[in-house]
Amino acid sequence: MSEPPRAALRARIDVVSSKAAAVFDEVVGDVAQWAPHEVLAAWVELGCVIASDSSVAAIKYFRETPSLLRGVTPERRLVALDVGRVFGRHAAHAALEYIRQCPVLLARLDDAALRQWAEIGADLAREDYGAGIEYVKESFGIAGLIPVDRFALWAEIGLRLSREDAAVKDYLALSYFRSSADWLREIADPGLRPPLLALALRVAAAEGAPSGQRPGQLTVDLLRYAPVLLGSLPTDETRRALLALGTRVAERAPRMVGDFLRHAPEVVRWVEGSIARWTEWVEEGLAIADRHLERAEAYFSLRSKQAIEVAQRLSHGVFLREVKSSLTFYAEALCGCPVDIQAGRGASSARTERGGVITLPERITRYRTPEDNFRFYKVLTLHEAGHLQYGTYEPLSPAAIRWFGGDDRPGEAPATTSLLDRFPDARLAQNLWTIVEEARVDFLLRHEYPGIRRDMDAVLAEQLRGRPPLETLPRRAAILEGLLQLSVADTAEIPLPVLDVVTQGYQLLSRVRTPGATVEDVLRVLFELYPLVAEGLSEDTPIAPAPADQDPQAEFDQLAMGHAPIDSFAFRDTLAAPQVHTTQHGGEPGRTEPAAYRVEDPQTPQGSPAAPNHPGDDETLPASGRGTDDGFWYDEWDAVAMEHKPRWCRVKERPADDGDSDDVEALLAETRGAMRSLVRAFETIRPEAFRKRRRQPDGDEIDLDAALAAAIERRAGLSPVEHYYQRRDKTVRDVAAALLVDVSGSTGRQIHTGGPKPRRVIDVERESLALLGAALHTLGDEYAIYAFSGQGRMDVACRVIKDFETPWSPAVLRRIGGMRPMGQNRDGAAIRHATARLHERPAAIKLLIIISDGRPLDDDYGADYAMDDTRSALQDARAGGVRPFCVTVDERADQYIAAMYRDVQYAIVSDAASLPQRLPRLYRRLTV
Repeated sequence: MSEPPRAALRARIDVVSSKAAAVFDEVVGDVAQWAPHEVLAAWVELGCVIASDSSVAAIKYFRETPSLLRGVTPERRLVALDVGRVFGRHAAHAALEYIRQCPVLLARLDDAALRQWAEIGADLAREDYGAGIEYVKESFGIAGLIPVDRFALWAEIGLRLSREDAAVKDYLALSYFRSSADWLREIADPGLRPPLLALALRVAAAEGAPSGQRPGQLTVDLLRYAPVLLGSLPTDETRRALLALGTRVAERAPRMVGDFLRHAPEVVRWVEGSIARWTEWVEEGLAIADRHLERAEAYFSLRSKQAIEVAQRLSHGVFLREVKSSLTFYAEALCGCPVDIQAGRGASSARTERGGVITLPERITRYRTPEDNFRFYKVLTLHEAGHLQYGTYEPLSPAAIRWFGGDDRPGEAPATTSLLDRFPDARLAQNLWTIVEEARVDFLLRHEYPGIRRDMDAVLAEQLRGRPPLETLPRRAAILEGLLQLSVADTAEIPLPVLDVVTQGYQLLSRVRTPGATVEDVLRVLFELYPLVAEGLSEDTPIAPAPADQDPQAEFDQLAMGHAPIDSFAFRDTLAAPQVHTTQHGGEPGRTEPAAYRVEDPQTPQGSPAAPNHPGDDETLPASGRGTDDGFWYDEWDAVAMEHKPRWCRVKERPADDGDSDDVEALLAETRGAMRSLVRAFETIRPEAFRKRRRQPDGDEIDLDAALAAAIERRAGLSPVEHYYQRRDKTVRDVAAALLVDVSGSTGRQIHTGGPKPRRVIDVERESLALLGAALHTLGDEYAIYAFSGQGRMDVACRVIKDFETPWSPAVLRRIGGMRPMGQNRDGAAIRHATARLHERPAAIKLLIIISDGRPLDDDYGADYAMDDTRSALQDARAGGVRPFCVTVDERADQYIAAMYRDVQYAIVSDAASLPQRLPRLYRRLTV
């Protein structure tokens, strides 16, 4: 460049800021070497615009931009500077920040989108200095999540929050701009993000709320917990309807939107997911809001009778509150004592001083007509009343206590169920007790009240149609399931391996199906039935294997784990007398989820006694690690209090979903070549079936070398060691491994693999499990695969891809192919559950491999608290004889991994694409 043009440019700067002109002199020589005249002129012009607002900012601009502009492709440098002038004309203070972010933005936006983005940002910066700066800083995270034309919507929310902050100094706008990209990224369906922002803007514009929360706080809470809220709805259509209806409520009755969103999942269940009926329910509430705001608030918060009545009118199901008086009449007429019917989990009944308590579902939608649903309610009620009439919960007589070896000294006599804990396997005793006692009550009801047989037969026949075939079940489950089906219908297809045990058990069970049978008769049968079944469980005869294309766990969640096969059968719940709770809803300590968007427990209806919020305070819950009908309970470590929160987390175990055929075919295509190589490699470390052992004190044949050595020692006057034999011992690898895989929402993020198409962390995890599963099958090690995610401490989901008993098969591959990113990850609870599963295995080496893509994160579970709990769970596993090994594919893991895993072995796989190759090698190193 010639001197006169450069001098003219310098003079142009000097007019605005001599200090900026001095910095220009220092850097212009370097810039002139690679910038053509038009780029250099545009660079100076933007610097002058910035200098007119701030000399300090102009100095920083001239010093920083040479290196920044080098990172921009030559053909786009002029566009970048022209867009900067758009900012500069309206908000010079934001132009410098734009230049700093320019290389990233140019990589994500084309020229037209960049200009549109700049116009939106300049308008925002002109309105609010701080909001404009944050818009520029955080836009690179939003780019790609929503269309550029929706950036105005995103910016407008931030502007409203900033104006509210000016009065209250709450810094919500700052939190919003810096976190909204993470919140939106958790919304898996990109089409839901713009309408969610539109709803958030409406909420931000609302004036006041019944709870006293400011609109800004409600807005931030809505966006933060939107993944939870949307995830609680059953279909994509209902999720879109939630946002549309929420926007309508916010427009016409903004004060109601919080209550509407909070209770939306419950209303959707009431109307069986029908969007038309849900819309009608909302319109009814809005019509009330036009006339009377207070009544509308009660309507949308489900505190008004009208809200319930409208939902009932729109629903095909039957609500307990709707038929409670009729059911109470039936129950009291049957059992001859006052009865209190309550809504809650299960269908258990208990005797109290005032009469009886029967617990029934809050709502039944099992059938297509209200008449059939009411019939189901009636059968449930009469059956539970039968327990009260026929003495299920009555104390034992002194004679019975002596007969069963108890203490009959004066005092409160124990109930029958208190004897079950005396059995070696209390869970098995509980299952057998329930089957026999329910058979007794069924018979007595049919015998004494012939009029109810027809309804009972209809309900039981419908229930039996959904039971799993016995030949597809593990031995324990097949025996219990066979006894259950015979106790209900006197007929069942029993597999030959368990035919003898089930037949003898059925003969014993028939002894209580006589008039006048008592609870003590049930106990006598149980004392004979228990050893029969326990011995049958110890036999080695296997059940016939299930077809290769059928998942043995597909129809019944808990059978393979040895849990009760009666958990999902009508009025076949466990009969431990429930604790009747009368506490009201209360907040949980440390819970940060706002009430406005907390998803209500569908089993706890409004106006009914609520279950306690603190499992540790409920004496009826099992100890940590023990399963119940609704999950497994585990402690959680609180490092601040230096103690465990007892029974704080609930893990729900269920079979994993199958993937579609395209997913499985893609998985096989990706892994077929590597799978053959790995199988060959693992075949080389598989032990031989038998290994010869020499110099043994006994054996099958003489060890000639040892015998010759002994003869020589005798001739030399020495005393030989008399080990003259050799034998062949069967050699096996005694290893049980549990693979615990994080499938939280963050595993949906894309990674760079160098391949032709983008891939996600979850894709890499699927490929790794397919390869390692095939290799372990070749090796012969016992192993299980669990995928974990969840939402909150009460809903930690553990999906069983393969349990220890399930063979490697195409069904397992389908479940691996069906892995999807979902929810969050509460690592401590998942680790404790997998550890408990390993403790059930008799193997000498128990290995727990955790595969995660980052820090643990869940509701009220993050930062140091989550890391401390995860570390505690790993240390407990190690102390119990389990060898944990952690694999993380987070490239930033070195910032926290050592503190979280401490003395537990771990590996950081910085290149996620290499995980499928590295994971089998890591396993081989750990076990060979």
